[in-house]
Amino acid sequence: MTATRLSCKFDGYAIPSLIVLFLYFNIVVRVTALYGISAFIDLMVIILPLCCIVVSVLPALMGRLMFVFGLSFFLFGFRPYDVQSQVFELIVTLMVSTLLVINMTTRSSAKINSHLFVLMLSYLCLSVSSILLFPISEIADNIYYFGISDFFSNAFNAVPYSGIYIVAGLNRLLLFFVFSFQLSISSDNKQLFNSLLLGIFLGAIFASVIGILDLFQLIDLNFYRPKFYYEKNSMVLHSMFLNRGWFSEFIVIVIPYCLIVFISKSGSIMWYIFLFSSLIICEIALLLSGARAGWVSYPLVLLICWSFIHINKNGNFDFKRIKIRDYIKVLVSMPITILISLLLLYKIVVPLTEIATKNNNSSKVETTMQIQANIKSQASRLFNPEARSEVWRHGMAVGLEKPILGMGYDAFSWHGNILTNIKDSYYHRFTSGRVQDTPHNIFLQIFDSGGIVGLIIWVCMMGYALMILMADFIKNKTIVNAAIIVSLLSVHFIGIFDSIQYIPMIWFLTFINYGYVLTIDENVISRQGKSIWNKVSLILLAVSCVSAFIYHQTSFSRTLQNKYQLEKYSLANESSDYPGFYSPETWDDGIYRWTGKHAAVFMKAKSDIIESRLVVHHNNSSSAEGLELKMYLNDEPLDTIHFFGGGQKTIVYHCPNIRNQEIKVEFRVNKTFNPRKMDLSEDSRNLGIAVREFRFLEELPEDFIGFYGEETNTDQGTDSLYSDIPSSYRWSGLRSSIRITALIHNFSNPSGGSHNSADSDGYDKGKSLPNLFLRCGHPDIRKNPVSVQLFIGNRKIKEILFQDNNWKKVVVEETITANSPDLTFQVSRTWNPLLSSVSSDNRDLGVAVGRKITKF
Repeated sequence: MTATRLSCKFDGYAIPSLIVLFLYFNIVVRVTALYGISAFIDLMVIILPLCCIVVSVLPALMGRLMFVFGLSFFLFGFRPYDVQSQVFELIVTLMVSTLLVINMTTRSSAKINSHLFVLMLSYLCLSVSSILLFPISEIADNIYYFGISDFFSNAFNAVPYSGIYIVAGLNRLLLFFVFSFQLSISSDNKQLFNSLLLGIFLGAIFASVIGILDLFQLIDLNFYRPKFYYEKNSMVLHSMFLNRGWFSEFIVIVIPYCLIVFISKSGSIMWYIFLFSSLIICEIALLLSGARAGWVSYPLVLLICWSFIHINKNGNFDFKRIKIRDYIKVLVSMPITILISLLLLYKIVVPLTEIATKNNNSSKVETTMQIQANIKSQASRLFNPEARSEVWRHGMAVGLEKPILGMGYDAFSWHGNILTNIKDSYYHRFTSGRVQDTPHNIFLQIFDSGGIVGLIIWVCMMGYALMILMADFIKNKTIVNAAIIVSLLSVHFIGIFDSIQYIPMIWFLTFINYGYVLTIDENVISRQGKSIWNKVSLILLAVSCVSAFIYHQTSFSRTLQNKYQLEKYSLANESSDYPGFYSPETWDDGIYRWTGKHAAVFMKAKSDIIESRLVVHHNNSSSAEGLELKMYLNDEPLDTIHFFGGGQKTIVYHCPNIRNQEIKVEFRVNKTFNPRKMDLSEDSRNLGIAVREFRFLEELPEDFIGFYGEETNTDQGTDSLYSDIPSSYRWSGLRSSIRITALIHNFSNPSGGSHNSADSDGYDKGKSLPNLFLRCGHPDIRKNPVSVQLFIGNRKIKEILFQDNNWKKVVVEETITANSPDLTFQVSRTWNPLLSSVSSDNRDLGVAVGRKITKF
């Protein structure tokens, strides 16, 4: 790298093509996951792309679109797996796509700051390569079985303790990085940044106002937040946010953008009033939120904001003309702002609310009193670090397992839930054992993710950004720089108490700030400074690239698994033996797992007879065609079952010669259902069928397994023409078995019981297997013949090919004894009379099996 700036022209299309594929993938997956959840979201999914298409054709409207985008930020203060955050990431994806189209069509040649770009790229490379710490083969298996769309939909909905949570985190990191890059190389990037930041600031003020009104029950925002969370936090202000702490993070990080509003209308008394009022409103909202991190951070933010405001001299910053009275103004303005906020809250807002509600609703007066009590309670705990220090110890305990390169991006909770059960681990020995979603500290989160190397890269990014912003601010008097400086400081100051990465919208604010810094000419620093940063950035980039190899060699299976002598380093409910299945659930009769469209079970067979139970939801099988399930054993057909209207079915199969062998049982369903989209629950998974864990049996639990009930042949006559037609029979499925005792004595067993007694003389001397009559009823059998294989135990004894629907007499010359195993019928394919439009019979029929001598 030279001292010249990095030029990003679109002369080649290699990188843009990769970005296009990445964005296309995100749009398809997110639209598929979101569409159908609610009518409002469906409308957004349709309208937002149309707006972006219009702006792509009319690039002059991009500034307005950015403003509206920024104005909407306050709607997305939710966890990464909440639907609101997924909508936000879809919007970011569409915005990036619009910027990409405009940049490519206009052949934008804007230059970016190469030092910061390489530092950001280094952090991205380190984070992305950390996925090699995880079992890539298992992730690949799940992608294969779930399918790309369902797998990534599951990842985007994954909770922090899930093993695939890292996938969503890395996708989000890459998406935000691409947004920063595309916005910074736009030809009118300064104007776009101003529009975006102004929209975010005004949205924060609006969120504060409606939050105050909602808290005092003058309006109701309960429609937007989950009810359980609203009731839990009804005495604190959190506006449209799920959590009051996230609301305070947003306000503290965004309030510095007021400097942009201030300088754009410098000299106007009305804008001075608007600015001061905005600070007061935000201060009141922070007080009412009761978030201690916001209380501690906001005074510092105010101090820095007022410093920049009072240094301003008629729209310009002249540091040579700063006088003592300017410093006094700064020191006085901050406490005055806070004091006025307190006076307004306790002497005006609260009394007026009590007067307005006293005669109408006594519960509102009680609410006001509870709000005051909550503020006093939080104030008494303001400097009590006990709660935060405990979770900080959790963060250190996780990071110390691999302190150099970390434990993988955004994997704190996953590791914590594993390590807390390992007695020799730092986590088990030095923490309380309670695992949080995050370590509640941005620096610990980065340390856990990328170790000391990741922390160094991040600190260098932050330090360089602040240095170049200040250098450009001093040289060019750019007021936006002041806003970004204060906002970046706010991110890292309030980040001491919370993990900024946890809330996608707030994490995105950090990348907006860094994206703006990318637009600053690196020549504002000295030649010596540029030389130093050239070397630092290149060294860190090289280290991050080498980390991929190191991560691969030091994966958890090679280090922590051996260190703690574990069979496998994973959560108890995670298993590589169940690709395509969701996490296990404990039901009344055992452990079940839901499949997607395609799933498999890998296991070692303890016997030749396997047993399980299937549960089908009626919403997934109530249509005319029902639900089709195809099962395979080691890639060979095992069964085909159609379900209509839901239900349960116990399945038992005799599978010859699998004992002590590694086997694979696959499940394929023709469709899934989404409980959330059907308004059944908050479960957003695409579910197929529920499968109970397999059990291995030493003998058949009943005489007839896989057969339907006994039927009488009403067409039997006395003529010799009917001599080969049995009097009764049973239809099999694809694979069905009969106990030998049932063949010898009495095939008819209406009670479904077992035949355990036998003719001892007959068994001692040995008997021949009785003659059987078989028939296939497939309508297309002449074009597509059906084969039926017969097994006694694990030994194949006969194979019959059916090319018509006539009965066939099958003579089996086998001698059986008391120890003879069961007889198994394996049919090449089944048919369904209902789906074939033959009759209303919805059974899956294989071969009809009957006897002539006695009832079957």
